[in-house]
Amino acid sequence: MTPNDQIQLALDVKRIRWSETMKNFEMTFSNATGRIDMMMPMEWEDQTVVSLGGAFAVNDAVTLRAGYNRGTNPIPSSTLNFLFLRP
Repeated sequence: MTPNDQIQLALDVKRIRWSETMKNFEMTFSNATGRIDMMMPMEWEDQTVVSLGGAFAVNDAVTLRAGYNRGTNPIPSSTLNFLFLRP
């Protein structure tokens, strides 16, 4: 939305269906002596993310921008695994 030539506003709402893709994590380790199959339950929850943004053109050379993004944590603490944490 552009109320005038100097101001621009944006709103975005996303529904991320984690429950369809992050139900279980399966992995296999194998070497010359054998193979190990593992499965870890993930059970991530669906998430709604709301983003707001705005821009204000001070002049032709300078534009100020700000935004806000809000979403809940989709990972239940009961299935949180250190393998999926960023360092």
